[in-house]
Amino acid sequence: MGTQITPVDEPSYSTISRVVATGETVSKGHVLTYTSSFDPDAATPVMEVELIDVDESVKTAVGVALEDAAAGEQVRIVVSGEAQVLVDGTAAVAIGDPLIASAGTAGELILHAAANATEPTFAEAAATSDKIVPLEAQAATSGTLTWCLVACR
Repeated sequence: MGTQITPVDEPSYSTISRVVATGETVSKGHVLTYTSSFDPDAATPVMEVELIDVDESVKTAVGVALEDAAAGEQVRIVVSGEAQVLVDGTAAVAIGDPLIASAGTAGELILHAAANATEPTFAEAAATSDKIVPLEAQAATSGTLTWCLVACR
């Protein structure tokens, strides 16, 4: 009977689990993207996750890591809902600001604004823009931005 109420301090999210790519180390809060490798003995490519990095090619965020993981290990990833995200603090972030992959630190996000000297071009940024947005404000310092809305699908 009655309505079920979810406390505000308990995150609500959907997750998937994927293998971390060779040479990658993932920390809680890192933003991840898909990568694929081809094993000549396999019929299909192997889909793994790695830190999102605008210096590579334009990629779409898979989601946010919920835990630390080393190469070859499974990592749980928030694909929709609320998550803590690592940010490269070159500019203050306000509630609802679009975030993009940082050009300075793989796996971290940065404010999508013309004032950012390290900001990638819009073509590079488009892959992650408006998919992960903050639900809290943060000053221009590196660290963890809490309660981001992740909508990667």
